[in-house]
Amino acid sequence: MITAEFDSPAKVNLFLSVGNRRADGFHEVITVLQKVSLCDRITLEATEQPGIEIICSHTGVPKDASNLVHRAITKYCRAVGRDLTNSGYRVSINKQIPVSGGMGGGSSNAGCVLKELNRADGFPLTQNELVAIAASLGSDVPFFLYEDQAMLGTGKGELLVPCDSLPPCRMEFAVCGIKQSTGAMYSSLDKMREAAPQEYEAPTVTNILQALKDGLLKNVCKHIHNSFEPVFEALNSNASPFF
Repeated sequence: MITAEFDSPAKVNLFLSVGNRRADGFHEVITVLQKVSLCDRITLEATEQPGIEIICSHTGVPKDASNLVHRAITKYCRAVGRDLTNSGYRVSINKQIPVSGGMGGGSSNAGCVLKELNRADGFPLTQNELVAIAASLGSDVPFFLYEDQAMLGTGKGELLVPCDSLPPCRMEFAVCGIKQSTGAMYSSLDKMREAAPQEYEAPTVTNILQALKDGLLKNVCKHIHNSFEPVFEALNSNASPFF
């Protein structure tokens, strides 16, 4: 019976360029994902009780089958042929990453639990098989399967290659009280672009990758970009016709 404790790190998007909607309903993106030291703490236990039990310190996190960790365990067990009717798992999450703050807390929890399950079982699934499960849960989840601190993501964000990470620095985060689903944010951005396409052309990712390679924080800051900024500005102004 396994019991493991591990950190589940937050992420920031140093660069996020949202492209056109694809035939599968997702959008093409180019992003630079960076892990930060802010973490949730997870305890994963194999139990003799059937099913999956989620315990979380934050009351706003779902504890049922809609929880990403619950879904990750279910899909992992299905992939390795494990029956959850005779035994199960208990996952306790000490939540420090802001919920719905855009820092990937749920994605990180799911990815880190997937990675730990596979490690504890002696690596029955290949990295590619784990990535496939992670990508089916969400575009950010595969990032947390890797040890790399920063990665360049393309496709819908799940096609990842390592890149240079931020030089040592201190970050401060402010989380606004406005909450929108990811789908609603993409839909709103699409509508804003339709109304004024020339205003939402994204810069190239090349500049920030070069700044990270050079290790010059001031240059990295010059090239930080997020396509959702105008959506948040519209939300905060209460003047947008798209919500």
